[in-house]
Amino acid sequence: MDCLVKVLEKVEMECAFGCSFCVQLPKCCTVEAFEFAANVCPGLVTLSLPGDLLDNKHTNLELIGKWKTLEVLSLGSCLNLAKILAIVQTHNIARIFMV
Repeated sequence: MDCLVKVLEKVEMECAFGCSFCVQLPKCCTVEAFEFAANVCPGLVTLSLPGDLLDNKHTNLELIGKWKTLEVLSLGSCLNLAKILAIVQTHNIARIFMV
């Protein structure tokens, strides 16, 4: 629970005015925190998502499509890479990293 609060505070502070450009969600990121970030920070340019979150069966990967201005996407090692690439194929992403 402490991790969820930490993530929510970080994302809320960075996206308070819709002007955050970069968010790196930590390994402890929950599905709820991911959903919050997707709804509060629509204008992200750089996004980093941990593999554990991406492989969680409760994570709605379609939310990645909400970030239409993404240029850099960093993904933790995940089993859902093909699905994620299909979701962002129409975006103008310059770089996708696997870490």
